[in-house]
Amino acid sequence: MKTKFYLLISLILIALVAITTYTPQAAQAEVQTQEDPVSEAGEGPSRPDADNQINASPWGYFNAVGINFVPHDSRVTYYNGLNGCVGSGDDGNHFKNFSIPVNVPDEVRGREITFTYRNNVSNPSNGPILVSLWRRSAHNLTTQEVRKYELKQTGQVVTPESFWILDLTFDTSDWMYWIEFMLPDGDANREFCGVQIEYFNPPLFPLALPMIQR
Repeated sequence: MKTKFYLLISLILIALVAITTYTPQAAQAEVQTQEDPVSEAGEGPSRPDADNQINASPWGYFNAVGINFVPHDSRVTYYNGLNGCVGSGDDGNHFKNFSIPVNVPDEVRGREITFTYRNNVSNPSNGPILVSLWRRSAHNLTTQEVRKYELKQTGQVVTPESFWILDLTFDTSDWMYWIEFMLPDGDANREFCGVQIEYFNPPLFPLALPMIQR
């Protein structure tokens, strides 16, 4: 009888030693199992909408060089003036109009628009480069001229010219935008070299709430 009793006590002690020995390892394995998904989620977006407009960079740019624009009239002759600039010495009866679509995220607000152009002679006498930002309704043919600029600086250099557009919000859900420029008539005294539109995403919530004073 005593032999059975001592045997039972021995089995209980062996079980206690086994539990004490393996429990930390089991707990460590369990913790590791719980932590692995967290480390994997850190390698990419944790939500399907992680790349939406709210989580996007607060600043952005639309860029195009002159040779990205296409002429309105196929009869207009033009040339690549190097460095992405485009010019035309066409002296025919065709307007030297060129255009390109503007694709930016919906509801972004404009900050600054910059045009770059080159004068092949000092003090060009045949007029400025005319540039317009247009939009047309995505649902019908309603068309509006949003902005209009004259690029007329002198000097035989490459010239950047910037304008603020802080009051402009791009509604690309309802409108399609494009930029159009027209080179002066006659000689190729001016070349259009490019455009950059800087825009930003307004914050979803204001940074601070106004104080309520009694």
